[in-house]
Amino acid sequence: MAAQKGKAALSEADNAALEILCQLKILLDLSTADKKRDAVLNLMIHDAIVTAQSYCHRKDIPQGLKTVIRDIVIRRFKTDNGEGVIESVKRGDTQVTYAQTISADTLTERDKIILNAYRRLAVR
Repeated sequence: MAAQKGKAALSEADNAALEILCQLKILLDLSTADKKRDAVLNLMIHDAIVTAQSYCHRKDIPQGLKTVIRDIVIRRFKTDNGEGVIESVKRGDTQVTYAQTISADTLTERDKIILNAYRRLAVR
C-alpha cells in the first residue's frame, strides 16, 4: 500500500483494527458517528489482536482471525457493558488499567479451537 503524501501508511494491524471497529459498531448497534466508546473498543481490539497473534505465533492477520478477534471483543464488551471495568488510573503520562484485559488466559475453549486452525509452530 503506497503512503499518501504527508501521511504514513497504516500497518496491517492498524488496518485490521479499523475494519474490526467498523464491523463492531454495526454488530453492537452503535452509531458510526458516535465516538464515545471508540477508545474502549480500540483498546479491546488491540488486546485481542495481540492475544490472537501471540497465541497463533503469527505477525499477519488473516481474515478468519479477524472474525475470532471480533467475537472476543463483542463478548468482552457485553461483559463490561461497554464501559470497560477500570481497575486503576495513573494521571502522569496517562495510564488506564482495566480489571481484566483480553489475554490468552481469557480465551474460551471455542476461541482456542478456532484459533488453532491459524496456529503455527513456534520456532525457538
